[in-house]
Amino acid sequence: MQIVISGAGEVGSYLAGKLASENHNIVLIDSDPARCRSLGGQYDLQTVSGNGSSPQVLDEANIKSADMFIAVTNHDEVNIVGSMVASRNGVPKII
Repeated sequence: MQIVISGAGEVGSYLAGKLASENHNIVLIDSDPARCRSLGGQYDLQTVSGNGSSPQVLDEANIKSADMFIAVTNHDEVNIVGSMVASRNGVPKII
């Protein structure tokens, strides 16, 4: 399953690690480039540094082929807008 996770805080990084260990294809988005590098090296996943509500960042994360989008940033507005963009791109499951 192709899963895009927006937010690499405590919840996002836990989910990314758990889902990657279950052999899902994970793309993790976070605004902190150092956090992206750290988690990308720790788990078998792709990272994208940027704002999870940006259509360009979501395109870079290949949102159009995602089976699921999970928005778990600390900012409700980023989660809502990112979820709306995912929905408009046909992502079937949005959390």
